[in-house]
Amino acid sequence: MKLFEEGKPSYYQRNKEKERARQREYYAKRKLSPNYTEIKERQRDFKLRRDFGIPLGEYREMLVTQKECCAICGEHQDKKGKLLAVDHCHSTGKVRGLLCLNCNIVLGHVKEDITILEKMVLYIRSNNAQAI
Repeated sequence: MKLFEEGKPSYYQRNKEKERARQREYYAKRKLSPNYTEIKERQRDFKLRRDFGIPLGEYREMLVTQKECCAICGEHQDKKGKLLAVDHCHSTGKVRGLLCLNCNIVLGHVKEDITILEKMVLYIRSNNAQAI
């Protein structure tokens, strides 16, 4: 039995605007729920435990220790407009600190390779010296 016919749009595709409006309404109502904050905190705690092995309380302690600033660039999380990401070693899984999105992305792109990071610093220094 075929669930989808080839070339025939799905229900969602045929009713995209109606479904989007329904989703917007659902999430707007959900935010008005008296226990919305509690639900969000439980979800955050679950994700931190699952992904990094730390409870929400430990994340908050790290935030206080780092004064709610990125461990690399020092920018306050309020200035960045997003929560700080948990940085961890991909080979050991050990949590190292909290980073802003930009610093976390840079580390990911260079695959945490110190040699690449050193080359990037040399590149910037040599090109800044030559800048007009």
